[in-house]
Amino acid sequence: MRNLLANRWARFVIIQLITYLCLLVLLAAHLPSLLALGFALVVAYFLACRYYAEPWWRWIHLLFLPLIFIAQLLELPAYMYLLALAVSWFLFGMAARTRVPVFLSEQAVLQTLAQELAPNSRFLDIGAGNGRVLAFLAKERPDLQLFGTEIAWPLWLIGKLTLPSRVKWWRRDYRQLDLSDYDYVYAYLSPAVMDDVWQQAQAQMQPGSCLLSNSFSTAHAEPSRTIPLNDWKDGSLLIWQL
Repeated sequence: MRNLLANRWARFVIIQLITYLCLLVLLAAHLPSLLALGFALVVAYFLACRYYAEPWWRWIHLLFLPLIFIAQLLELPAYMYLLALAVSWFLFGMAARTRVPVFLSEQAVLQTLAQELAPNSRFLDIGAGNGRVLAFLAKERPDLQLFGTEIAWPLWLIGKLTLPSRVKWWRRDYRQLDLSDYDYVYAYLSPAVMDDVWQQAQAQMQPGSCLLSNSFSTAHAEPSRTIPLNDWKDGSLLIWQL
């Protein structure tokens, strides 16, 4: 059981099964449906708090079962579920291979980056999503040289169509890049890859340059500085000076 809980997807299935079983037991005890669902969701929420560090998993577990019931009540045709699966895979399927879901940087970290970056520096955003960070810095910090890479092509295309021409924008795996060319490398990826990112940065980045991470740390080194972002996820900008 402990090995299963170590895998976050197995953990998700187990918590949802426990939630559903709680719901069935409460309904069998003739509790009103809404009250039974409420108790079951409380169980899901507290299990998610216990077994996930990331706060967004709590909301996923809290909303998953109600959304299933809503879908059943709507009596949607079967092809709608197939269409939803196709759209989800189109937008997020790359995450299954890269272990990096889509995270969009919040306004708090954008403001912090604009204040922290040294004048005329070279800034690279790896896994840059739709290019939101680069678009903001291009507007607020015209002195910076800006670079970004994103492997998921729907997001890359959005960046390609919206980013100013002075931003160098690639569709590449960041592992194929040489990080020695940049003063700052910014990552908002996932805990699953941060150890690899740190090792690449340590091997390639120049002395005095900085690796920046939105909220996700590495087991290999403590950050040189941590700046609280005071955002909805209680995140921080972690800074490692090489």
